[in-house]
Amino acid sequence: MSVVDNISPWPGRVLGPLAGRAKTRSMKLLERVGSRKHAVKYPGQLFRAVQQQRVAIARALAMDPLAMLFDEPTSALARR
Repeated sequence: MSVVDNISPWPGRVLGPLAGRAKTRSMKLLERVGSRKHAVKYPGQLFRAVQQQRVAIARALAMDPLAMLFDEPTSALARR
């Protein structure tokens, strides 16, 4: 599955009515974390751990969490 397809199905399965907008929302979340250009790639094509972490954060954000906790390994995400 591509990056965007990895993010899209989960909100629909868990959040129900939001399923119809899942793919559009996934693209917006990828843009928010700075990974929109990687949407059509497959996870194995994401070359750096930073790209993989950003996709994982977008996938977590797709579930509309009230809060997210991050630890030190995500500190590299702020550096561009």
